[in-house]
Order: sequence, then structure tokens, then C-alpha cells
Amino acid sequence: MSGSAEGTGEPDAHEALALLEKSLSILDQLGVPAEIGANVDLAICRLRERIGLPAAGPEQFDID
Repeated sequence: MSGSAEGTGEPDAHEALALLEKSLSILDQLGVPAEIGANVDLAICRLRERIGLPAAGPEQFDID
């Protein structure tokens, strides 16, 4: 993967982020091994950084 989505406003990057976040939610519901969710979470963090969004905090997730 090359290039940078930062500052381009590419809707594809935002769509990918939304899909990753949805995937993480589904994986959490399924109870898959933690390392799988951790890798998806890392991808979310890196993509948010790449497109210039702040890091997601716990208040953005449905954590009980």
C-alpha cells in the first residue's frame, strides 16, 4: 500500500474506516480470540491517523 490519504478527503478512506469499525463490533460480539480484534483495532487507529482524524477514545465505543 502506498501513498497517503491524509488531507485528500477521500470518501473511500472514510468508508473503509466505517467498515473496519463495524467489523470490530461484529468480532467482539462473536467472541473471537483477542488478537484478531487487536489487529483490526490497530488498523483502525492507523487509518484514523492517516486520514487526520483523532484517535478514538473509549467514549466512542459501546463498552460496558
